[in-house]
Amino acid sequence: MSPYLKSRFRSVARHVVLLLPPTARRLVTEWVTLSRRCAALEKRCRHLETVKGESDRPLMEQARQHLALASAPLATANLPHAGVRWKTYSDRTQEFVARFTEPLDAIRFAQDASCHGGFETRLEKALVPAVAAAEEERLARDFPSFADSLSLWAESIYADPDTTAHYNGRPVSSPMYWIMSYCLFCLDRLPKAPNVVCEIGGGYGGPARLWLTNPIHRPSKYIIVDLPESLFFSELYLAKHFGTEQVFYVGDRSAATARKLTSAPVVLCPNGYIDMLAPLAIDLVINTNSMQEMSEAYVDFFMDWLDRQDCSFFISINYALQNLQILRESMNTWSPRMRAVWKTLFLAHYPDPEGGRPTQIGLYEKSPHDLVERQADAAKTLTELLSTPLDGHTLATLIDLLRLSMNETAIFSLLRKIRAEYPFTPKEASYLVNWLVDHGDRAFLVAHQDEIETVKKRFDGLIKNPKV
Repeated sequence: MSPYLKSRFRSVARHVVLLLPPTARRLVTEWVTLSRRCAALEKRCRHLETVKGESDRPLMEQARQHLALASAPLATANLPHAGVRWKTYSDRTQEFVARFTEPLDAIRFAQDASCHGGFETRLEKALVPAVAAAEEERLARDFPSFADSLSLWAESIYADPDTTAHYNGRPVSSPMYWIMSYCLFCLDRLPKAPNVVCEIGGGYGGPARLWLTNPIHRPSKYIIVDLPESLFFSELYLAKHFGTEQVFYVGDRSAATARKLTSAPVVLCPNGYIDMLAPLAIDLVINTNSMQEMSEAYVDFFMDWLDRQDCSFFISINYALQNLQILRESMNTWSPRMRAVWKTLFLAHYPDPEGGRPTQIGLYEKSPHDLVERQADAAKTLTELLSTPLDGHTLATLIDLLRLSMNETAIFSLLRKIRAEYPFTPKEASYLVNWLVDHGDRAFLVAHQDEIETVKKRFDGLIKNPKV
């Protein structure tokens, strides 16, 4: 309709309305006003959808480009072999990346434990309220100083709605409480709240979002070091929450990149560029439920980096003391295996009733100045503990003490004690006997050659013949 005809139509309509009774006239006027508002709202929604599509397409393309760049031979040339589990994950993820059309598709894929992208296990929506009630009661009991803040933690608006429920006025999920647990543990145990946090293996970015939005203390910088395939999901998830300008991806070793990563609040660093973090002073490094999945070489890669990097504290929550025949997700025999420079502030072992997934929490502080004193204390405590009954916590403590000096006699004594007293052979025992063979004093090896060879042969046979 031409502008002239539209004007004439409106003029006639106004005259017709004036002929109506007051009540009818008011109803027509309100109807017209409401229609205009609805039309404006519909237009606005269409505009937002268009903008969303336009803004998400570049984000998806950028994440794909970063993945390709960080996966290139130049960026991965000096990395250890990823191992069977990680290599399979990387290859499968590369296949799926091209199929995603929207960031939300990738985020939901990453949260789905039934597919290869699942970084976590999410309970169904109907089960979440009961979990939330139990977890908030437990967290209030374990961390009373933070009890008033528990109702202020919330799940993401981008979380899978089938696994998210409303509790105390905000969305929650089962993985949210797992992340809350170790966030609160760190904030409670550390002498000072961390301002620069680095996570080794950050999944799809869920822990980073909670650290950066928690109601108690928010770090000024959060760094994720991970495989490029995992960072693909982290980039989409965190950019959707905080904006692309807040999330910086380390894609080269240029001076511009070095400057940018020092100022960016969120830094995504592929494993191949971990050396770019050297200028940063990191308060806390985190690893949860992924170090047991690394190859032996990758565990050493990160242990070496922790020793080199300017960082103060490290927290690990990983499987430990697993039966050598029931390793489940574990791809190595001891992780983390902290070097002597790290002092143990907290160590707790939690057995698994099924025997396959016993968990260990360790909090460590880099402390080179008192190493000699700690080694002397460890030697004395080792002697005392080797004469006590061997349960899970005692064994975890003995292995932690051994790492301070890796003394052949103490290692050999512990291996004998494990064979005599422990109900199964833990995976760390395999590491220790192999360390003896590879690094032990030659005179010691000759003196105990037959027994060491027998133990090694037995342990190698166990790991090659797992229980079904």
